[in-house]
Parts: sequence; C-alpha cells; structure tokens
Amino acid sequence: MALHSDAGFHSDHSIFGSLSICTTQDAEGNAFYGSGLSRRASLDFSSQLINNLTADLSAVFQTQWVRRENWDRNYAETRMPAVPSAILEMFSHQNFTDMKYGHDPVFKFTLARSVYKTILQFVNFEHGIKTYTVQPLPVHHLPLNFGRRKKVRLSWKPRTDALEPTAEPMEYIVYTKTGNDDFDNGTSVGNVTACDVTISPNKVYAFKVTAVNAGGESFPSETLSAYYSPNRKETCV
Repeated sequence: MALHSDAGFHSDHSIFGSLSICTTQDAEGNAFYGSGLSRRASLDFSSQLINNLTADLSAVFQTQWVRRENWDRNYAETRMPAVPSAILEMFSHQNFTDMKYGHDPVFKFTLARSVYKTILQFVNFEHGIKTYTVQPLPVHHLPLNFGRRKKVRLSWKPRTDALEPTAEPMEYIVYTKTGNDDFDNGTSVGNVTACDVTISPNKVYAFKVTAVNAGGESFPSETLSAYYSPNRKETCV
C-alpha cells in the first residue's frame, strides 16, 4: 500500500479528488503472482480502496468527494510486490481546497481509517472470511473528579462510528502512570464507562482510556491528571 499526496489533474482538467493505481502485469508480462494468485486481485483491491474512500470522505465532510480514475499502469510500487498492491493518490496539489483538507487532522484520520478498513475487508475476503470487526473509535467526554477517601472517578463516553456498525466497543482499558514513570500495561474495566481509582497523596497521577473489541484496540483518549495533597485542595486537569 503506497500513499501519495498528489493526484495531479484529470484529463478533463479537473483538479479535485482521489485516484488509485494498480499493475496487473509484472515486468515480464506475467499476469499471476508467484503464489498463483491472479494479479487482477490488485485491481479489485485498488477499486475497493477508491470506492470506500470516496464514500467515507463524502459522508464525513458532507460533500461529494470526487472519485478519479482507477488506473492499471506500470508503477514500481505496484509492479514489484509479490502480493496484491495499490497506490492511493489522496488529493491534488493543484487546488487550495484539497490542500486545506490535507492539513486537517480529522481528514487525515478519516482517510487513514478508510484505508485500514479496506485492507481489513480485502484480506478477510481473499481468505474466504465474509465477516470482520473494525476497531473502535477513541472514547470522548472524559471528566475526572475527586470522590471520597482519596478516590478519583474517571468516566467517558463511547464514540459511535456512523460509517461502521461493527466498530462498537466491548470493553475499556484504563492506563495509569505516577509521577515520571511510564504508563502501566492497562487494566480492563469491562463494559462500563466509569471507574474509581485510589490515589496516594503528594503524587501526580495520569490516566488515559482505550476502547476494545474483537477488531482491536482504539487509539487512546486524551490524558487527564490528578493530584491529592492533604494540606491543600485536590486538583484535576
């Protein structure tokens, strides 16, 4: 999978949108990989890649993202690998709107997640697996509040993926660090959206949360910190 940032311009001089590229013959004209798999699998992959990306970006950004060509051409990135391969030309450098999207973290995340989902679907389908589970999105709305007896309550909300119903979280992991130490390996708290943690005085604690399902673990939440001092008011940030 090769990611390029410049789709250039279309033959009709359009300068918007994304295109994908594959190669269905190697340098010697062979139409099959060494394993015996047809190189047209790359054509399926690149087609699925651009179709899914167009649908996801159009839905998230409430626009009609332009679907450009799905080329079958001789490029090293797709000719040389011994497995199905594709190039994604993500957007055009020739227009300011596409370049603004290219610097938008939400756009970057949405595009990367779309590519990940396509790879997941393609690999499963190629092995005859018709079902799959997409990893959850990061949790959000994290307050951290002091309770009684030196406890802090950390709570969060799951983030629904409107594009992917399989991405529902099944459990959550809370990671904790103290002072300058690293975060621990995490503690599963099950399918709940809050937990209480006992903290010791005069130490800075930090917490972050991830969501988990059969598809994997989400990216972590923001990090929240708490400090308890017997001699002054507790603080959470």
